[in-house]
Amino acid sequence: MGMHSVAPFLLLPLLLCGLIRSDTAGSSCADKGFDELRLACSDCRELETFVSDNTQLIQECFECCSPDDKDNRGFYTSAVLEYCPIVAHNHPDILDFIKEKASDFKGLKVVKKPSSVPALLLRDDASQGTPEKMHIMNWKKEQIEEFLKEKLRPDDSKIEQ
Repeated sequence: MGMHSVAPFLLLPLLLCGLIRSDTAGSSCADKGFDELRLACSDCRELETFVSDNTQLIQECFECCSPDDKDNRGFYTSAVLEYCPIVAHNHPDILDFIKEKASDFKGLKVVKKPSSVPALLLRDDASQGTPEKMHIMNWKKEQIEEFLKEKLRPDDSKIEQ
């Protein structure tokens, strides 16, 4: 019986130390599960496509990331938006973008591809070969439009038709 009455008094300082420690260490990227030395901001954008509803996680990711080659590349000269109408049916923002905004972007080609997840295939003049693929399944119509306005800069002589 004596042991039960002493145990809470022994645990209380440990619990308080643990709470204080977690509050002060909570701002560290490592405590949030991110490795600052290896986390690229392009990884955070990729994460955002899968967990777009978790804004706190995305914000923390961007607070801990470092710009990488994908960020520094700047602009793309052409893009292909691949989608499967059946898959996209469950993502109305993708279909709305295709119907309402896709034709506004010179250098953007929309292609139906059976059983594919909605994605942008991005090319620049410097990269020969395989384009960069960015999944956009959970992007909102405005996010797609903003990304393309910022990153798509077609060169009339080199646009893929």
